[in-house]
Amino acid sequence: MQSREMSQKQFDRKIDEITLCGKNRGPHDYIPMSWIKSATSEHVSHLLCRICFTRINVQTLTQLFPEVGADLLVSK
Repeated sequence: MQSREMSQKQFDRKIDEITLCGKNRGPHDYIPMSWIKSATSEHVSHLLCRICFTRINVQTLTQLFPEVGADLLVSK
């Protein structure tokens, strides 16, 4: 669980929403919601699915769904 503000029940519900979207509505379509810029790079920290409107932390996404892959973490 990433956030102390979120209870385990809320966290499980969010993961269920993410999983159901992928099963019922086809592939997710993520867009960046927040990012951190430095002098040499840009890092996206949160994404929003345009299909189910669920917001997720990039670190949580890559930990729970390894099929996302490391390509998601590379700034282009």
